[in-house]
Amino acid sequence: MQQLTDAIQLLFSQHFNQEIRAIEKLPQSGSDRLYMRIRTDYKSFIVTYGRNIRENETFLYFSDQFKEADCPVPE
Repeated sequence: MQQLTDAIQLLFSQHFNQEIRAIEKLPQSGSDRLYMRIRTDYKSFIVTYGRNIRENETFLYFSDQFKEADCPVPE
């Protein structure tokens, strides 16, 4: 788990150029995906990690479809 958290911190800091103040694991529900909340001085983010590539692709596909239909979805 620590290796995953370290990788998320690195990716986040490279992408957003913000310092992470806290990372907390959120409860799982309905799949093997892991959810974490990242807190910075300015915002809060939800991070999703899943090992199942097909499930991830489906998740992204449906998110795109919901966004096109003007449904509220995370970016």
